[in-house]
Amino acid sequence: MREHHVGALAVTEGGGLIGIISERDVIARVIAVELDPQLTPVRAVMTSDPQTIDVEECLADALQKMLDGHFRHLPVMQEAQVMGMISMRDIPTEYRLMRQRYEQMRAQDEVAG
Repeated sequence: MREHHVGALAVTEGGGLIGIISERDVIARVIAVELDPQLTPVRAVMTSDPQTIDVEECLADALQKMLDGHFRHLPVMQEAQVMGMISMRDIPTEYRLMRQRYEQMRAQDEVAG
């Protein structure tokens, strides 16, 4: 991850997605509990069976999945094949702020009722 400047990697086995490992996983599940990164298998600390998004779904759906799930990386799939990874950083800040403002206005409307 450091070599390629990415925050997460898809973990595959037999051509299928089995998990995702992120910087957050490494920090919380390896470093924080003082495991040896050289001896700790990825499978032991990855997030298994992660949420995904289809290549045909829209950016708004990807953002909503990440916000709802409180994560920053989402594997992009075409059928059962990993096509890539979208990160919260890939979504323009302006779009994220617009979405946040929209949610705030919607919440205010619900309260005002």
